[in-house]
Amino acid sequence: MKTDALEPGHKVSRYAFLAVMLGISTAVFDGIGITVALPTIGREFALSDATTTWVVNAYQLTVIAAMLPLAALGDVVRQKRLYLTGLALLASMALLSALAPSFGWVIAARAVQGLGAACVTCVNLSLIRHIVAPDRLGRAFGFNATVVALAATLGPSLAGAIISIASWQAVFGLTVIVGLCAFLVGLFALPNIERGADRFDSISAVFSAAAFGGVLLGLSGLGHSWPYTLVLALLVAGLVAGILLVKRQRGRTSPLLPLDLLGNPVFALSVGAGVCVFCAQMLTFVSLPFYLQQVLDFSVLEAGMLFAAWPLAIVCMAPLAGMLADRFPPGRLGLAGMLLLAFGLAAMAVLPPHPHMADVVWRMMFCGAGFGLFQSPNNRLLIGSAPRSRSAAASGMQGTARLLGQSIGTALATMVLASGIGPAVALMIGVGVSLTGATLSIMRRGNINVT
Repeated sequence: MKTDALEPGHKVSRYAFLAVMLGISTAVFDGIGITVALPTIGREFALSDATTTWVVNAYQLTVIAAMLPLAALGDVVRQKRLYLTGLALLASMALLSALAPSFGWVIAARAVQGLGAACVTCVNLSLIRHIVAPDRLGRAFGFNATVVALAATLGPSLAGAIISIASWQAVFGLTVIVGLCAFLVGLFALPNIERGADRFDSISAVFSAAAFGGVLLGLSGLGHSWPYTLVLALLVAGLVAGILLVKRQRGRTSPLLPLDLLGNPVFALSVGAGVCVFCAQMLTFVSLPFYLQQVLDFSVLEAGMLFAAWPLAIVCMAPLAGMLADRFPPGRLGLAGMLLLAFGLAAMAVLPPHPHMADVVWRMMFCGAGFGLFQSPNNRLLIGSAPRSRSAAASGMQGTARLLGQSIGTALATMVLASGIGPAVALMIGVGVSLTGATLSIMRRGNINVT
């Protein structure tokens, strides 16, 4: 697959890489940064804790339902066009969220924002693969993982600081600014990658959206006390759509659901481990603001500052993990990262009443170090185990794993909050999910040469 003669290391290539980093950080921040504002939004609109989580749920449900169809579309239309469309949706809907007159308008805007985030996320790693030289991909993926992790974990800290001096609406204002910057840089710097397929399978796209959307909406409904008949109907509809999708995709050379890639044990295990790490992350990020502010009596600003310990650890660990991923078996690095994350979450769940901020900080740093150590090796293994011609599909599956994990984590956290048993329980569930990811990581063997 060719590009417009864009050479790695060229100034245009560096600007293209900047556009990709700005875009993915916008999508990730917009999905997770708002979590620290959930208690504030709930008070303003007089909502329960569980209802307030729809600010996150609506965004993630749309993203996960649209991810695979848009990844397949990225092989039919130019990836640059899809990327820029996503950035335009992210920025415009963030503005609508900030100006929304009611909670219903916020949720509607967030759902459309999720579509924009899916456009950006599904081709993120594929664009990097066409911008960066093969011998630098490990470090490039490591840097990308650092940016994603920082946007995800620094987002709540930055949002907390913004809310303490302005309002929760101002958090969306930051998305508007960064999204527009990413759009302008990408418009002039991103390469025009040739299309890898001639047709878009619209029927499979509908099955995929129904499968992921039905199952995850059903899980979310459990947390919001929906009638069991409705929840069951959504789950069954999602499962049926998933079965129909798999049957339709079998035997295809470039399927929307990458069964050809999932048939590779290394790829499948990497996807599974990715789902686990992001599920544990979102269990933490949805429940922790309520835990810190309502149980441990920290202010919004203090809670945001405490979140900063996680990205600080990632800054230290992820670049090192990127270099280690080029030299050591990724399975062992992933195992070590997940064990560190599990330890940090377990220590967080047993915090004493009225702890000092330092007691929270070192626990958060263990979580961040484990998260950062896991990401780069896992991304390298996932993308590197796919043929270059299927890089868009592999990139979409990596984004799907992240968002599927985050959606499941949000649904589980919502169930915990709705049950009233305490947000610390969500952290302990995160420990179990992390240990599952550690098991999947060590099941992988050997290294992958990415070309």
